[in-house]
Amino acid sequence: MSENTKKLKLMRDVLGAELYQAVSEQGLGLVHISNFGNGFISKEERDSAILRDFYNGMDLMELSQKYKIKSTSIYKITEIKAKNSP
Repeated sequence: MSENTKKLKLMRDVLGAELYQAVSEQGLGLVHISNFGNGFISKEERDSAILRDFYNGMDLMELSQKYKIKSTSIYKITEIKAKNSP
């Protein structure tokens, strides 16, 4: 876990997930907060949640709407991770 990811995790722990998400979505410009949508602190964390929902039956369009990213990005995440799974 990178140093920045550790700091973002601490910030989310202190603020709570809901407030962290609101602050990261506003992009206030006071500090740079990586915004991976839905309050995630890293792409890995977001991608794991996407895969969990995908394996639980959500389709690409549902995932795209839930995570607010393009369906082509969802497709790439699910395709790459599926190839790397045993």
